[in-house]
Amino acid sequence: MELPDQARWQRLSACLDELMDLQDGPRAERLRAMRREDALFATELETLLAASDRSGALRFLTGTASGPARDVPPPLKGQRIGGYALLEPLGQGGSGSVWRARSLHGGQGEVAVKLLHLSLLGRSGAQRFQREGEILRRLSHPCITQLSATGVTELGQPYLVLGLVEGERIDTYCDRLRLDVEQRLALFGQVLSAVAYAHSHLVIHRDIKPTNVLVTREGEVRLLDFGIAKLIDEADASASTATPLTHEGAHPMTPEFAAPEQMRGDAVTTATDVYALGVLLYWLLTGRHPMVTGHATAQQVLQAVLHDEPAPLTATEYHGGGDAALAAALQRGTTPAGLKRQLSGDLQNIVARALQKDPARRYATPEALHQDLQRFLAHQPVSARPDSFAYRCGKFVRRHQRYVALSAALVLSLVAGLAGTVTQAWRVHEQARQARIERDHALQDLAFASAAQELLTFVVSQSSEQALTAAQLLERAEAMADRQFAGDALTRGRLQLALGVEYANVRDMARYKALLLKAQASARIAGNVPLLANADCLLGRVVGEQGEPERAMGLLGEALRRIRAMPTPDTGAVIDCLHARADLELVLDRPQAALADAQAALALLPAPRPDQRAVLNTLRISIGEAYGRLGQMADAVAAYENALADMAALGLQQTPRTAVRYNNLGRMLNLAGRPRPALAALEQGLLIARGVSPQSELLSILEGHRVRSLIELGRHDEAQAVTEQALAAAVQRQDVLREGTLALYGAPAWCERGELTRCAAMLARARDRLGSVLKPAHATWGVVDCVAAQLSQASGQWALAGAQLRHAVAVFDAAADGNPLRIRALARLADVERHDGDLPQASRHAEQAVAQAREAAKGFASTQWLGIALGALAQVRLAQGQGNQARAMREEAAVQLAGALGLNAAEVSAGYSGLRDRSQPSR
Repeated sequence: MELPDQARWQRLSACLDELMDLQDGPRAERLRAMRREDALFATELETLLAASDRSGALRFLTGTASGPARDVPPPLKGQRIGGYALLEPLGQGGSGSVWRARSLHGGQGEVAVKLLHLSLLGRSGAQRFQREGEILRRLSHPCITQLSATGVTELGQPYLVLGLVEGERIDTYCDRLRLDVEQRLALFGQVLSAVAYAHSHLVIHRDIKPTNVLVTREGEVRLLDFGIAKLIDEADASASTATPLTHEGAHPMTPEFAAPEQMRGDAVTTATDVYALGVLLYWLLTGRHPMVTGHATAQQVLQAVLHDEPAPLTATEYHGGGDAALAAALQRGTTPAGLKRQLSGDLQNIVARALQKDPARRYATPEALHQDLQRFLAHQPVSARPDSFAYRCGKFVRRHQRYVALSAALVLSLVAGLAGTVTQAWRVHEQARQARIERDHALQDLAFASAAQELLTFVVSQSSEQALTAAQLLERAEAMADRQFAGDALTRGRLQLALGVEYANVRDMARYKALLLKAQASARIAGNVPLLANADCLLGRVVGEQGEPERAMGLLGEALRRIRAMPTPDTGAVIDCLHARADLELVLDRPQAALADAQAALALLPAPRPDQRAVLNTLRISIGEAYGRLGQMADAVAAYENALADMAALGLQQTPRTAVRYNNLGRMLNLAGRPRPALAALEQGLLIARGVSPQSELLSILEGHRVRSLIELGRHDEAQAVTEQALAAAVQRQDVLREGTLALYGAPAWCERGELTRCAAMLARARDRLGSVLKPAHATWGVVDCVAAQLSQASGQWALAGAQLRHAVAVFDAAADGNPLRIRALARLADVERHDGDLPQASRHAEQAVAQAREAAKGFASTQWLGIALGALAQVRLAQGQGNQARAMREEAAVQLAGALGLNAAEVSAGYSGLRDRSQPSR
């Protein structure tokens, strides 16, 4: 049978997966419906199904990937695969079969062994199967099936060994036990927890449906089948980088549970899983699909998912009377009228928001959906609600969010203080002195809360009577605080501190500093050490940002001394001061001191309260930056990944701050010699930045780092296009620094393509723009020298290239920051010296490159830097007549480059990057 074209196979593949999961009766009925719509298409499906059935009858799964066996192989039951004996089949789908198996080594008991079905999916199926193993290996969550081993049988068939899940699909479980709505929501909460965890590890499931969610006899959820899951940091994260895996079978999915963007072939994000979760929730609550009827054709499914609005949860099919309504209600432990009452209102709004066609209008994360469901169960207001009087009041609050936020912060402070007082009161017989201190703090907080409420009432009433700017409102609030609390220095100082922060929010740094100084004076009058320390910490940040770092360090040190001298030090104030000092130490280029302060602050947050999670997140950023400057790239990358997981948990995935964190992660991965995941992180950041800050400088920064990733991956055409576009935007903004940086990052794309005149022009542009903004000793000049040497080498000017590379190494050495670009400079210098016949010097520099690369590679399975350095040393050893050493180094270099760049062995051995003989200019 001839293979169908790609578009038709995409449609066939999705329908095949659906049909192979059905029993004979439902499968025949589904085929008849398809035949009525498209007879030829149904015939093709029947032919493929017949081929699959024949292969199953012949035990095709025991064959090899290279071709069918000549004789009928023995049945699988009882066979040994790896260290396991197959006992009985548990199920079969379009991508493979799952068997109950017993460990032959004892201790592990029974497991599930998943075998790849090779009869239909071919190479792309094998890749998806392998990817499922890779994904499961990085996930460890109680609600996600655990992977314990992977392997390939003696006949070449891949398999996964998973924890055995004894359970039933979630909808069947709920209906069998007649769980009510609240019980179903509680069970669904476990699903949300599992999906949120996968997202925090950069994995999108893409196929959430009832058959992939099982419930054990203990009532515990297990999320299955990551076979078509998508790693957010994969190289095929965008259509522009699609691999055969993404083309063969194109977009695998279950159509009824697929999001509209999946059906269209658009970018898949975490919101895609939120949509599928919405369909699953609708299904659990009503027993039916929100848009698709039971016997819909493929075309009708497509139409429904893309264009039809979901029916309300209370649609009359189940809640308007009759047997169907009664059955649905009984399965949920209530009456039809009672079920309709439970599903209306907030719950209907929550589900409708999860099912929005536009991903931007859905819940941003599973956590956000979970939080709304928790609020619903607690009878609290939810975020998904229609226009109403309360909603319009909310709009008013958002118009004055700075002042409402101020009030909220004050109330939170009050609650925290009162909670502390109550806790200590329970221990009054042991800690009487501490209880008195906490009581006094609580009384102070009550006075402050009353003052803050009065202040809020004032500013809101002023804004409702006339149109006032934020600055005008703050000025009036400041005057009121000074006048109203002239005799209460403590309350006045606390209000001044809070209002100062609001000035900072509107970027009035002069008034911010003035209010901090006033709060400082009020604290001294009141004799309140915590307030004085807080003011000193904030003032230290401001002074440091205004170019007085040593004075700022003095303020922060004095604040910490005061706080630590208190009988009961204010932990929050210590954290703030340590954090501020760590950031200032990074500005002063003292990464070791910054790391020590940031880690000390982090140690004081073992279990942060909800209001401290943002502090935890920014501390992780400071730690990541410090690790990066110390050359500890694996630790830096881990810190940024944790920070992104925090942002997801906070429901802040679509914000400028998250885009900045993706940029920093991509930058660190580039410096770590991991351009593939770097590119994925940067493209995710760009996707967010274009949505929330389309005209910002952040876009140019992201594009600059993206250019570096593209060049390292050999995608020079794309790098040139991105560079030109980003340069035009920088010129329009008159951003000289960004223009110079982009020209510098992009120049190698033209050098690598042999377009040396254009490369030289870009380099000259970089020198001119950067020369006006960077100091002569800045480490960026080492990068300029590296690109200049690349141009000289490609032009045949080897002596000049050598001089430029020596200067680059000297610049990097002077910076003493462990810059990994020094590795490339040393490797290229070794190439030049080898070309000139100076083998002792070439050997010394290549060995230095390998030593630094091995240090930088710690914590990573593979890095580009180690591949480049080993490739350079292999060339030197070959020139020295040490062929065996050269071959061993070439092999190790090939492994490093293949893992870091996603190349296969043939591409590496063909001469990519560090393995290329640099005596030949690149073209």
